Amino acid sequence: NFLFQHAVWESLAIDGAELTANSTLTERNKPTANDIAAINEQFDHFVIPFANAFRPDFVEQLDRLSATIEQLTIPVSVVGVGAQAPASMDLADLAPIRAATKRFVSAVIDRSPSIGVRGEFTQRFLHELGFGDDHVDVIGCPSLFRRGPDFRVEKDLGSLPADARLALNLTPEVRGIGQFSLEQASSHRNLTYIAQDGHDLRLMLWGVPRPNVSDLNAPVHMAHPLYRDERMRMFVDQWTWFDYLAEQDFAYGTRFHGNVAALMAGTPAMLLAHDSRTVELAEYHQMPHRLVAEFNEPISAAELYENTDVEPFNKALPEGFERYRSFLDKHQLHHKWHTLAGSNHFAAQLAQASF
Repeated sequence: NFLFQHAVWESLAIDGAELTANSTLTERNKPTANDIAAINEQFDHFVIPFANAFRPDFVEQLDRLSATIEQLTIPVSVVGVGAQAPASMDLADLAPIRAATKRFVSAVIDRSPSIGVRGEFTQRFLHELGFGDDHVDVIGCPSLFRRGPDFRVEKDLGSLPADARLALNLTPEVRGIGQFSLEQASSHRNLTYIAQDGHDLRLMLWGVPRPNVSDLNAPVHMAHPLYRDERMRMFVDQWTWFDYLAEQDFAYGTRFHGNVAALMAGTPAMLLAHDSRTVELAEYHQMPHRLVAEFNEPISAAELYENTDVEPFNKALPEGFERYRSFLDKHQLHHKWHTLAGSNHFAAQLAQASF
C-alpha cells in the first residue's frame, strides 16, 4: 500500500497544494455528519488511491465509503481501483459484489468525469454493470509511473550466477507456496524473503506465527529455514525498501507490488501471477510475468531470470504514463508533471526525513 498511495500523494504534492491523509477513516468507520461536513467545508477534492477494492471481503468497507461519497459536494477521484477474482478471470465470480460495486461507482461518477481502473478485467466488469467507456478509464497502477515516462529497467546479467542476490516475495495463502519457498531457500544461499504483511512483522519482531495459513512449509513460523537463517526482511518505509532492492540482482514472486518495488529500484523482476488482479496489472503494464495459479511443480529462478524480458515494460511505460497524466488533467488534479507546477516540496520533505 505504501507504493500506490505514496505515488499518488507524491504526484499531487506540489507547491501551493495542501494534502491531508484521510487514511482508512471512512472505510473502517460509519461516517458521521461531522465527518461529512468537515470534508465538504475544508477540502476542494476527495482523492482515493485504491487497490483491489472490488472483492467480497471488502464489501462492508466499500459500502461505508459509498455512504461517505454519496454525501459529498466536492469532486471525487478514484485512482486505480481493481476487481479481484481467480486466475480464470470469470466475471461470474464477481456476482457477490455487483450491488456494492455499482453503488460505489455510481456515487463516484456523479462527482467525477470518470473512474480510474487498474486494467481491462475491471473495465469489463464495470461495462457489465452498465458503465461505458465514457465513465471508465484504464490507467493501471500509479506506483509504476512515479519515476516519469523516461524511466527504464536494465537487465545486466546474461544468466544468474550461483551466488546471485535474490529477493523473493510470497503470498503465503497460495496453494503450494510453502514447498516453493523451501526449494528456493535451499537452492540459493543469497536469497532473502521480503515480507509485506503485518503478520510477517509480528513473526519477525515477536515470534508470533501467522494465524491464517495452514501450510507450515511457508515462512509463517520461527522454524522455517528463512527465519532461522535470518533471511527475512520487512521494510516499514518504501525508501529503504527501494534501496535494498537496488542492490539485488533479481526479484521474483507472487506479490505485485513487491515486484513493482524492484522495478522502481531498477532491478529486473518476474511476477508469478495467481489471480485476476495481478494478471490484469501485469498485462496492462507489460511487466514480466507468468501465470502460476498453483505451485505444484518445481520452479527454477535461473529459468525465470532467463525469461524475464524487461523491454516490453520499458516500451509500454511512456504511453501508460501519458494516459495516467491525462487522467489527472481530466480530473483537474494539479500534479508535478504539469508544465507550470512547482514540485520541490515533496523532495525537500523527503530529503529531511531520517529512516
